[in-house]
Amino acid sequence: MSDEQKTTREKIIEAAVRLIAEEGTAHFTLEAVADYADVSKGGLLYHFASKDALIEAMIQHYLDACDERVQELLQGDGRPHAWLRAFVRMTFEDQPTDIAIVASKSAAFVNNPDLIAPLRTRYQQWMRQATADGLPVDVATLVIAASDGYWYAKMFEFNDFDDEARQGLLDRLLQMIEDT
Repeated sequence: MSDEQKTTREKIIEAAVRLIAEEGTAHFTLEAVADYADVSKGGLLYHFASKDALIEAMIQHYLDACDERVQELLQGDGRPHAWLRAFVRMTFEDQPTDIAIVASKSAAFVNNPDLIAPLRTRYQQWMRQATADGLPVDVATLVIAASDGYWYAKMFEFNDFDDEARQGLLDRLLQMIEDT
């Protein structure tokens, strides 16, 4: 894929995320995404043959960004359970991709819930990574569930964590990993 095509694909994905964030999934049409991306509908269809293909690409884009950030956070941490520590830190960061996953999941749930399958698969991979170096499954599950719970509460503004509460929860989860 040429740089120009990649740039156009990314531009379309970002436009789709922005559209859902600003106008909601009810307005998520290929025409609207094309308008947001400032491309023709034909140009959009060249890169994404259907709405499902676009949603799949949105989800994959988010998952890849998460994995890249975890890899960055892993640098220099050679201790046991490093992957899970990096994952927890990633979920507690304010990421530009945060809205992308909410938009992608929303679009998938509304249009075709089967499109969530890659998320399920990736979560299973993440759980295997979290326990690969001997961390008990129950501890890894609890830490990942708590991290996800924090992330969802933050994204949907269910709980207004102040900096002290946020840091306290992060420290406690990291300590749970260390104590195992």
